[in-house]
Amino acid sequence: MNLNKLVDAIFVKTSNWTKREGEKIFNKGLVSNVTSKNINNFYSIYGRVKNENNSMEYYTHLKINLGKVVLEESKCSCESFIENSKYNKTFLCPHLIATTCKFYSLACKTLESKIKDPKENYKSGDLILEKLIGRRDMDNKININIKLSYITNPSLDYYEAEFRIGKKNTVLIKSLENFIDKKNKGEDIVFANEFIYKSEINYFSKEDERLIEFIEEYININREFLKNSSSAQFPLINGRNLKVLPNNLRSFLKTISGKTITFKYDYIEYTPKILEKDLPISFTIKNGEDGFILTTKKKFPMPLNKNKNVYFYDGHIYLPSIEQIEIYSPFYDKLKKFNEMNFKKDVKTFKRLVSVLKTISNDINFHESIQNYTSELVTAKFYLSKHKEKITCGVKLKYGDETIDIIKDKNKTTLVDRDMKKESIIENQLSKLKFIKRNDEFVFIGSDEDVYELLKHGEEKLLSLGEVYMENDFNDLKIYDSSFIESEIYDDNGNMTLHYKFGNIDLSEYANMFKAFNKNKNFFKTKDNIFIDFNDHKVGEFLNLIQGISECFIESNDIRVDNNRAYYLEEIIRKTQLNFIKGKDILKNISSKIIELKNVEYKEPEGLNGTLREYQLIGYRWMRTLAHMGFGGILADEMGLGKTIQAITFILCKNNSKTLIIAPTSLIYNWKNEFGKFAPNLNIGIIHGSLEERLKVIESRQEYDVLVTTYGTLRNDFNLYENIIFDFCIIDEGQNIKNPQSQITEKVKNIKAKTKFVLTGTPIENNLTELWSIFDFIMPGYLYEKDVFQKKFIINYDHNIEDLKTLIRPFILRREKKDVLKDLPDKIEKKFLVEMNKSQMEIYKSYMNEIKEKIKTNKEDKITVFSYLTKLRQLCLDPKLLIEDYSGGSAKVEVAMDMVNEGIAEKKKILLFSQFTSVLKNISKILDENGIKYMYLDGSTKASERVRLVDDFNEGENVKVFLISLKAGGTGLNLTSANLVIHFDPWWNPAIEDQATDRAHRIGQKNIVEVIKLVSKGTIEEKIITLQSDKKELINSVMNGELKDGKVLTTLSNEELMELFN
Repeated sequence: MNLNKLVDAIFVKTSNWTKREGEKIFNKGLVSNVTSKNINNFYSIYGRVKNENNSMEYYTHLKINLGKVVLEESKCSCESFIENSKYNKTFLCPHLIATTCKFYSLACKTLESKIKDPKENYKSGDLILEKLIGRRDMDNKININIKLSYITNPSLDYYEAEFRIGKKNTVLIKSLENFIDKKNKGEDIVFANEFIYKSEINYFSKEDERLIEFIEEYININREFLKNSSSAQFPLINGRNLKVLPNNLRSFLKTISGKTITFKYDYIEYTPKILEKDLPISFTIKNGEDGFILTTKKKFPMPLNKNKNVYFYDGHIYLPSIEQIEIYSPFYDKLKKFNEMNFKKDVKTFKRLVSVLKTISNDINFHESIQNYTSELVTAKFYLSKHKEKITCGVKLKYGDETIDIIKDKNKTTLVDRDMKKESIIENQLSKLKFIKRNDEFVFIGSDEDVYELLKHGEEKLLSLGEVYMENDFNDLKIYDSSFIESEIYDDNGNMTLHYKFGNIDLSEYANMFKAFNKNKNFFKTKDNIFIDFNDHKVGEFLNLIQGISECFIESNDIRVDNNRAYYLEEIIRKTQLNFIKGKDILKNISSKIIELKNVEYKEPEGLNGTLREYQLIGYRWMRTLAHMGFGGILADEMGLGKTIQAITFILCKNNSKTLIIAPTSLIYNWKNEFGKFAPNLNIGIIHGSLEERLKVIESRQEYDVLVTTYGTLRNDFNLYENIIFDFCIIDEGQNIKNPQSQITEKVKNIKAKTKFVLTGTPIENNLTELWSIFDFIMPGYLYEKDVFQKKFIINYDHNIEDLKTLIRPFILRREKKDVLKDLPDKIEKKFLVEMNKSQMEIYKSYMNEIKEKIKTNKEDKITVFSYLTKLRQLCLDPKLLIEDYSGGSAKVEVAMDMVNEGIAEKKKILLFSQFTSVLKNISKILDENGIKYMYLDGSTKASERVRLVDDFNEGENVKVFLISLKAGGTGLNLTSANLVIHFDPWWNPAIEDQATDRAHRIGQKNIVEVIKLVSKGTIEEKIITLQSDKKELINSVMNGELKDGKVLTTLSNEELMELFN
């Protein structure tokens, strides 16, 4: 749910006066209570509003259709609402506006509080990452093209629509129902093996989204329609075709208003635009023998249905207003049949005829033969004037040769009959523009908002009634749209500068202008009475652009732009069509080097002992290109795709450079081995071990091409690095610096290096702030200061997410196995439910009841509750973990051992993961008792020992089982000899389990990998997995969050926590 769209759906229904009055009530604190709820996609807001003396309380209710984002119904107990709602079920009184203001205020505070809570999960890791990065080298917007054909049928003529989908080249949608069903489920859709629609990446324009909604509604109507057996012979949807009955044609075309389509009529194809506007019809009145003759152009509009509410004319399809349809229809019928119409020749008839025609046409021609009659028509002249702060409008009416003042000469008798109807229309229009009669003139009484409306739309409305003249200081009132913006990008000693200005507005006013814009105002009024029009689409987009590239827009008209923002700037200008900005070629020269990697001619460096896959070669080129331009980057390939070899290749190409690699302790010797394998000529120094050993390597650093250290060692040795400047700093498993407040993050960010890179398969695990922290390492300030980033991209996620995607796209490279490793064998995942034995279940139930009683009586805090959950989870695994003298056995251990024995019999190699090292040690004893050889790895295993264990397991044939602690062995291990993975206990975050699984399912795997997750049936394990799934789905749908470790529980209410124990 987009909060701003929700509120806009309400405000769009109200007048400026009602809005102001409602805001006054809200500002006085008279809204005493507001609640809201979502039921079946209808969002209801309830409120109570007091009057000023607290003698009355009004009850309010607003109901919004979230599917269409429109206000469906409104209610208030005040007299104004009761009276006016008889004619309008969505009438809004000031009390309803005040309720909306209060709701918006509370909702904004709730969103802000989420930012302050570091435990809050904002967005989903992998899901957000995929959405943010998208696909490189392609525009992800999908277009729908429409062909509409007129079909003649003996029983009923109709129109038939078919749809093509794609980017530049389109393919036919052969099954509309299948397309809608798969899109709603978020599934990929393959079209004729030529194009794949991916719901997580591709998107449609707003117009095409409306069309898709129409098709979906039509499908539902068709299903009801077909229930009637007599209708089965004429389905409205038939595979690729959608039948549009003539009565529904206007409704269908309104949905696609503004689009250009293919239109086939009588075997001829046209490419009309759908125009929701009145027909540009023309009339001529001339003198005849017995009266006036009315004619029109010989080329008539062609009605496309019997209702005559859709016309094909001059190459386009028109959807006229209801007023024009009703008035024009009888004229059309007569003129089409007889080519002319005759009217009685007298002044009264002439005036009435002209008055009617003017409501449907702006092109009325008078033949010279009726000049005597045209002089009888009334001509209005409006004189807009401003003196100091007073705005007036004088109105003169010219009847033939006689001129009168509409107010001063109100009762004056004229030689010709006065057109009182037109005079009434003029006065009503001036009233709508906030002019009232005062003494002998029309005086403006509106607010600045009304002045803005007068300047923006008032002149046009008055011109439809007569001539408009501006006098005295009224000409000083101006509206600035995008045509008043001057902007240019120019080269400034290797960097870019963007210059801009709004006409002659003084720079000192810019700060307040941006404040008004950020408060979603319609305009900003300068001291010189210039109104900057924020409703001009390009003005808004330009101001967003300025704020997107600088936080210092107030101080100068010249903004220095770092070269790393070239792609962002170019993309925003292209998408928003800000064509008035000059100097765009400078941007293209920079951004094309980063994005168009296929054109980069970097070859594999000499000394590389191995051959890169195509995608790895692109990764190496990408790193080298960024480094050449002075930028950093995040290599975010999915686990198992060889980020290490891409980084080594990059380092190898940089002769005589000095590189620091920071990695988890478990991976430093893996790095040394990989360098030995792929770049044996490089000299590698490992900074690990005793202080004496570490000092020795650091002091002799000039002897090494690459230094490798750990996060923990760096924290301890940081003072030794203060005066060292590296050419490159690369951090592995970069999610280790995701917390901006941690000491390790602070130390890593303070390492001095000319260029910095991050390797990580999970740059976002919990929230977008983690992404900011990583970018703050590679390019400090690129994603702004943290508080600015959170405000722009977390609080206002829906509004600014496209901007964030554009910002990060050049500097994150992510590929997935399914896209680049077509030859990688499948991964088969199974959830295996284990039923506990009787002894185990009795102990489990006893503990459960005891815990429930404690929670009820003591109202335990969440930390205590979490400790109870851990105990219950341990009982699910093996009661021995809690009860020393327990001898009743464990069903899960027995099942796991059966699977191990069966796997060994089938000559499989097995990885068994558990969060609990005590479980692994118990299982190791059973393996010893059964004479089964195994290897064991947990957090206490030394880094150098890890490498030996991995090599021995992969190369040996005698050891078939590897027991691994989930956290210690979830990263940095290459165990492709294994083809059976057992997760002994479920973990809060599926991504951690997936990391562990990918120790086996990665490059080099030749067999299908079977993954089995053991879950104790009817226990806390099953409940937590279900809850985790529910919570993940909920957060993904609302704000794309992900559940990480135990943090899922910190977001639960007390009621939800209690439900875990039921």
